Amino acid sequence: MNRQKGQSAVELALILPLFFMMCFGMIYGGMFFMDYLSLNNLAYEVARKIALATDDERLEIKNKFENKNSEYVRQITNLYTPIPEVTKIDSDVEVEIKLVLNENNLPKLLTALKFPPKNLKPIKIVMPMSDGE
Repeated sequence: MNRQKGQSAVELALILPLFFMMCFGMIYGGMFFMDYLSLNNLAYEVARKIALATDDERLEIKNKFENKNSEYVRQITNLYTPIPEVTKIDSDVEVEIKLVLNENNLPKLLTALKFPPKNLKPIKIVMPMSDGE
C-alpha cells in the first residue's frame, strides 16, 4: 500500500513541469498574438491618419510614427522589435511594420527549438489617399 504513494509522487514530478510549460506557453503565445494584433491596428490607424491628413500634417505624422521612441508603438512582449516605416505617399499610403526577432531575450531552450520563427511576414497596410472633400 505504501508503494502507491511513492508512485503518485513520481508521476506528479514527471507531469507537473510539462503542465507548467504548456500553461506558460499558452499565456506567452496569447500575449505575443495580442502584440501582433495591436501592431496591425497601429499600421491601419496610421495609414488612415495619413490618408485623411493635409499635406502639412502628413510629414509630421510619418516622422512621429517612424521615430524609435514613438508613443505609437507599445508592446507587452519583447520577442520582436517593430521597425515602422511609411514607404509610399502618392495616390496610396503604404505603412509597413517589420518585425525583427530579439534573440538575446530568448531562453536557450527556445533558441534550440527554433521557436519563435525568425522571419515573420511584415505587417503591411495600403490605403487610398483622400481627395480632401
